Amino acid sequence: MTAVFDSFLNDFVIAFILGVLGGVAAELIANNGNIEFPHLPADKINLFDMGIASNILLGGIAALAYLFVLETTDPYKFVGAMIGAGVGGSAILTAIKEKLNSTITQGNADTQNALVESATNNIEGVRQELEDLQAQLNTTKVQGLEGFKKKLAKLNSTIVFAETSLKDSLETSKKNLKRLGKIK
Repeated sequence: MTAVFDSFLNDFVIAFILGVLGGVAAELIANNGNIEFPHLPADKINLFDMGIASNILLGGIAALAYLFVLETTDPYKFVGAMIGAGVGGSAILTAIKEKLNSTITQGNADTQNALVESATNNIEGVRQELEDLQAQLNTTKVQGLEGFKKKLAKLNSTIVFAETSLKDSLETSKKNLKRLGKIK
């Protein structure tokens, strides 16, 4: 990450300040140009309405979070993006959270796909070995038959194990995707 304003600390402070300004703009937009000051609502017990402070805080935090996903060295784009993140506040934070969840889900899917592909390749390799052994068995005299039968049995159990592992991996993948709400 290249600093836009000479150092990361400067970028961090400037991003927060610009996010706070965006939060003030969000407050003005949400309340038709009015500012709601923090107060205790009369109709709600045990609730404190933070008013403009909530938009200011969310704007600053959203700008800081956006700082880490923004890839620019242009100070004008930086300023615009940080103010925009401040105006967006909670929507920006939600979008970043969804992006992270999507990245994690994609990583899990890639891992599962690699495992499935590896298991499939292993099964194909074992099947090929079985076919080779079967061909050798057909051309071998009876006295070497027991050794080949043992190899066939071992390879067959390897295939069963690989197929079971593959099915388990697919089921785990489906459960993870269901848990993350990606499939029904």
